Amino acid sequence: AERLGLHGAVHAARQNLAVALARQRRSEEAVALEERSAEGFHAEGDTLNEGASRLYLAAILRLFDLDRAEREAHAGLALIGDAPPMRAAGLAILSRIVRERGRSDDGLTAAREALEILERLGGVTDGETLVHVALAEALQACGHEEEARFEIGITRDALLARAATLGN
Repeated sequence: AERLGLHGAVHAARQNLAVALARQRRSEEAVALEERSAEGFHAEGDTLNEGASRLYLAAILRLFDLDRAEREAHAGLALIGDAPPMRAAGLAILSRIVRERGRSDDGLTAAREALEILERLGGVTDGETLVHVALAEALQACGHEEEARFEIGITRDALLARAATLGN
């Protein structure tokens, strides 16, 4: 793809591979690859995908560097602007980070904003579960146990409904 000048495809492949590496607990490799993806999109002037890469990077960093994770989440959100589905997922990522940094009220605010976006859109295919999980975690952290359980129930039902549509 690089030889053909398909730089955007290369950056997108790096972006997705970084997420896969993170899921395998290969954090250092994942961070390095996601940084390259963000830098590549930046060089191409693709702020939307650069922002997405920064948000993925924030999610990876959340596992071991909350300070940097929060900086990357804010940078990613600034870059994507008002792109609703990505913004909802980005706010969910930010919610989890700030909650884990001890700022539960800020986490709840970000998660509620993410849910408002989902409700306006009527749902999205990518990141919807993340939004509901972030909201449930933030609600629990703020002492709203009953609302958190309700949110988990909604999420569970949505996941089961989605799973029922999948083939073998």
